[in-house]
Amino acid sequence: MIVWSKSAYADLKKAAAFFTEQGNPELGRKITLYIGRAAERLAQFPLAGRKGRVEGTRELPMPKIPYLMVYVFGKPHKIKIVRVLATDGLWPAPPISPEQAE
Repeated sequence: MIVWSKSAYADLKKAAAFFTEQGNPELGRKITLYIGRAAERLAQFPLAGRKGRVEGTRELPMPKIPYLMVYVFGKPHKIKIVRVLATDGLWPAPPISPEQAE
């Protein structure tokens, strides 16, 4: 089961809004669909990502787009998407609090 945190959902909306503001809403739609599909694949392969920088989290880089999905894998088969962060040179990324990972 995939659950999206409020922060992750806001990140997804922010990504779509960015591309709309840049005059390319179709690209924003495609990117959000790509991120959504990546989250769905985590249901089958929850350990696909690497160990996260915040203890208890995992990170799924998305090489085709400049985003990184931060998630928590819990039992039984529950995956919580914590954040969706842009990786386009705006590093370090905004901090992820331990509360978001819960």
